[in-house]
Amino acid sequence: MPVPGYDLDDLDESLRERLAQRALQDMLDDDELARLEAGEGLTDVLEPEEISRLLETEAS
Repeated sequence: MPVPGYDLDDLDESLRERLAQRALQDMLDDDELARLEAGEGLTDVLEPEEISRLLETEAS
């Protein structure tokens, strides 16, 4: 059901971003989050095994 004053596409995108952020916070420790916020990429912060596990999960 549409909510007046909200673009459903924008709302969906915002919800996806928040979900992704929450998942990152659950997955990364404080130091890793700080590195990510400082501009490092996920490939710099995550271990190769973690990256592989994430890619396998997404493929499923």
